[in-house]
Amino acid sequence: IITASPTSLSGFSTCLGTESTAQSTTISGTNLYTDIVLTPPSAYEISLSQNSGYTGTLTLTQSNGSVAATIIYVRIKS
Repeated sequence: IITASPTSLSGFSTCLGTESTAQSTTISGTNLYTDIVLTPPSAYEISLSQNSGYTGTLTLTQSNGSVAATIIYVRIKS
């Protein structure tokens, strides 16, 4: 079971050539058989840090079937 809170983000805005302000969601998981792989739509990027490390894919590694609550930052690419 994978849980996100909030389950959706909205209100992103930016100017051409500038990334948007990041928004966050918290992801956790239980009863997992594999890691959680997060891939946003192509216009967005995600990170574990609000100010750096943005990428197109993140993997949250499960341990004994669980992923602890993890804050994920989301923004529109520049």
